[in-house]
Amino acid sequence: VNKLLENLERRYLTLRAGAAEAQKREYLQHLYRYQEWHTFEVNGQKVKGQITGIDIAGRLALLIEQKLQFFQFQEVKFVIEE
Repeated sequence: VNKLLENLERRYLTLRAGAAEAQKREYLQHLYRYQEWHTFEVNGQKVKGQITGIDIAGRLALLIEQKLQFFQFQEVKFVIEE
């Protein structure tokens, strides 16, 4: 628990120091399937899309049919293709 709190404090202090963009870049580097085309499920429908990032509210930015759409947690699912 102490290690978790130490890491949270370090991230918080980094944000306060003005490094929000650097943290966002680091987050995107670790984002699963970032900038790759894959099948997703949106409202029960399978669609091809590309994760392009996140918005200021933390919603996932997904490019579908040349239109950028934003999704909250669990509004979109990654489909494992067999």
